[in-house]
Parts: sequence; C-alpha cells; structure tokens
Amino acid sequence: MIPGDYGLRLHDAGLHYGKQIALQGINLWVNNGERLAIIGPSGAGKTSLLRLLATQVQPSSGELELLGQKPWALSARQRKTLRSQLGLIQQTPPLPPRQRVVTAVLAGRLGQWSLAKSLCSLLYPLDTDGAADALVRLDLSDKLFQRCDELSGGQLQRVGIARVLYQQARLILADEPVSAMDPVLAGHTLSVLNQEAESRGITLLASLHAVDLALAHFPRIIGVRDGQIMFDLPASAVDQARLDALYANEQLSSSIPGSVPATPAAVHIPRC
Repeated sequence: MIPGDYGLRLHDAGLHYGKQIALQGINLWVNNGERLAIIGPSGAGKTSLLRLLATQVQPSSGELELLGQKPWALSARQRKTLRSQLGLIQQTPPLPPRQRVVTAVLAGRLGQWSLAKSLCSLLYPLDTDGAADALVRLDLSDKLFQRCDELSGGQLQRVGIARVLYQQARLILADEPVSAMDPVLAGHTLSVLNQEAESRGITLLASLHAVDLALAHFPRIIGVRDGQIMFDLPASAVDQARLDALYANEQLSSSIPGSVPATPAAVHIPRC
C-alpha cells in the first residue's frame, strides 16, 4: 500500500478520563474506501473510539492519523480544515429545534464555505435542490421546510445523515445512526450510507447495537469490549462463539441483540 493511502490509523492508542480508562492499546488500520461496523456491549468504548477518531478528544497515549495527517500535530486552523472533511453522524443530532430541515442539511458544508456564504445560507437557503436530493434518498423529501421540533426521533436521525450526505465528507463516522428507527427503515438507511461510501470510495465506520444489521451491511466487523479491540474480522468470520464472548456480561436471557442476520425486506419504508 502507498504510504498515506488510508482513511485512518491508530497505533497503540489509549484514552483516559482521569483514572477511568476508556480505551487502551487500540491498533487499527483502515484503508480508504473500507466500510466497518463497530459492535460490543454497552460501555465497551464504541462512542469513545468514534470521538477519538473525530478529533473531539486527544489520545492520552499512542498515535492517530486521519486522511494521511496527524491531527494533533497540526495547528488549530489546520485541524479545523481537516475536521471539515469528516462527517460525524451522532445518535442524537445537535439540531436547533426551531431550525428548518433545509437549513440543517445545508449546514453540512458550513466548514467548507466562507463566513459570508454561511451567514447568507442561514438567512436564505442557498442550495435547496442539493438539500432535497439528500433528503429524498432517506424518504424525507416532504420534510424540506418543516421545523426540526416537528419531527420524530427517527426523522431527526435521518436529517443528521442527510447533512453528512450533503457535506460530501471523505470519512464518515456514525455513532448508533439508526437507533431510533424500526428494522426496515434502519436497514434502508444503512444501505444508503453504504452506497454513498462505495460509490465515492470513502471510508465509513459505524457503531451499531444491532448485530444483525452490522453483519448484513458491513464487510468488516470490529468487536470492542472493556476499551479494547477483541476481534477485527470479515463479517463472514464472526461466529456465535465470538459474539457470546463479546457480549458475555449482557446475556441476561442468553441472547445477543439481533444475532441472526436479517434479510432486507422489499416493502414500503414507513415514515418514522
């Protein structure tokens, strides 16, 4: 592989919050264009790992490289430019309640626009067609001019995803992006994200609670437990024994959340 030809690299990375160890000994190399799902029990460190990759927090130890750069060796201005190439999808998108959906989606490019253009777009949306194109892919075309406080939790999650689609990021990091959606809608939404990554050759990492969705939609699976990577395997190699070991403390009823891969259903997408 050509040096620098990768989406991200972590070498012996750790993250501590005071005396609490969130991540330790993380080694991860992801090529450009790869699509990975991160699974593991609650409190395993999945969100901390994504926050580390999004440069929201600095590693307590080890080294991080993103898109061929070391973000914490850059100036604050250079790091801001790098962040504009990262698309972060949060479980609860930070959308102002009174904001219109069209404005929320167009905010995906605020980091790439000049201050004047950004302010103009906040007052008068400059690219309604671009926002509509992103929304139609997620079955939200009729919500373009609605306020965010008029939407359901699943709709708000899809608005956050539409914002990243419009952003045209080089690296997408998604933290439980479909947790508020029913299984059919969640499967459709993950398909859209995977299609975006595959068509543009960009890297996609998503943390998921539902193991069946992870196995059905992502070719590579990272199992995280107690702040460490327990396995890094092709989806086809993740067997029940590995899942049992990964979720051992959560098996109150001896069942893994969504452990049987689901077959996408060809039905109408509900609006939730």
